[in-house]
Amino acid sequence: MDIPPTASPPRLKRNSNDVGWDYGVLCDARFPDKVKCLLCGKEFSGGIFRMKEHIDHLKGNVTVCPKSTKGDQEKCKWL
Repeated sequence: MDIPPTASPPRLKRNSNDVGWDYGVLCDARFPDKVKCLLCGKEFSGGIFRMKEHIDHLKGNVTVCPKSTKGDQEKCKWL
């Protein structure tokens, strides 16, 4: 079966309903803690926990996402 050239590959994510997966995907299924931000394209280790810190602009462990909105930040708040 041929895949049309416009079809995108399936997004890799963990089997979880965590809101962080709205903003990130796994870079490689073999490395479950390496994720990529769908908003800015940054890749980093630390899993979806770090992704939410990135989106929510929590400094210290990761750089902040320059493209996340206030709504995105509220959605990823964990405190």
